[in-house]
Amino acid sequence: GGPSVLLDAEKFLWAHAILDSRSIWWNGRRHLVPLLDLVNCAEVRLDPDGSPLARGAGAGGAEGAPPREGGTPNPVHRTSLDSDGRAETPASANFAEGERVVENYGQPDHTYYMYHGFVLGGHASNSHDCALWEGGSGDLTIGRDDVSGLAARSGGGGSGSEREAWRHIQTRLARNGFPSSEPSFCVNGYDDLSSLDRASDFMRIKHGVPSDPRSGLGVDIADRVAEALRRRVGRYDALGVGPGADDEDTKATDEAERTMERLLRNEKDHFEKALEGLERWLEAQKETEAEAAAAATTGEIEEEEGVAGDLAATA
Repeated sequence: GGPSVLLDAEKFLWAHAILDSRSIWWNGRRHLVPLLDLVNCAEVRLDPDGSPLARGAGAGGAEGAPPREGGTPNPVHRTSLDSDGRAETPASANFAEGERVVENYGQPDHTYYMYHGFVLGGHASNSHDCALWEGGSGDLTIGRDDVSGLAARSGGGGSGSEREAWRHIQTRLARNGFPSSEPSFCVNGYDDLSSLDRASDFMRIKHGVPSDPRSGLGVDIADRVAEALRRRVGRYDALGVGPGADDEDTKATDEAERTMERLLRNEKDHFEKALEGLERWLEAQKETEAEAAAAATTGEIEEEEGVAGDLAATA
């Protein structure tokens, strides 16, 4: 190590961290841009004129991001090149003179922590936040058992049938836009259930449920999605991850560990909220089906009574 060494592990890791945390993206590539790469990230709420609702709201940088209260979030930063090849990034709000300028990177907290080294504080301070549902787990992987199961349900057996089943699965994956048999998804428990649409598409393929491509969440797969969400929430319970975002009961000894605990609590919160919303949706669907069945039964009874009345009148 030391200044006489051009490159060693320490210098490489430092350079890698700089690229991860300070890069500016445009045209699909990363760039280091003096001054622009010093602008920190925060989501601030704006009035209709594009001014922060709370002056100085961005002064705290990432860790001081204000909660989501009214207004609309500042837009995600956008950098483009002008006619002279200079990078231009419009300000994300009408900041006052002397006020700290911030950008909205438009990413979830787990991405911020992995690549930038900070978090905004979950859904309360980040409208782009979500929980990563990683591919590779049992619920989000199509494995040998799934292929064998499809082959068996198709009435076949042996390696030839399994190869045909695997080709069928690959075709469905491609038609649904999945690049692999173990994709990952981002679940936002605070929005509508649309963040479960793509996971639903994948689970239909995994479990051999027929459907049109990109059908999204539906009653045909909702029970399986709910079961998978329950298993995911159970993983946090097994780790002893509690609710809320307070640090009162933390056993962490430093800020890095406390941040990881906050991330885990935030992830669990997203999955729990998504599960609660899905269960309410399922209950509503069942009530609708029951009402439709009752109405159909009533119609049949009335029709039979009408026929009986006509016969009696004829007699």
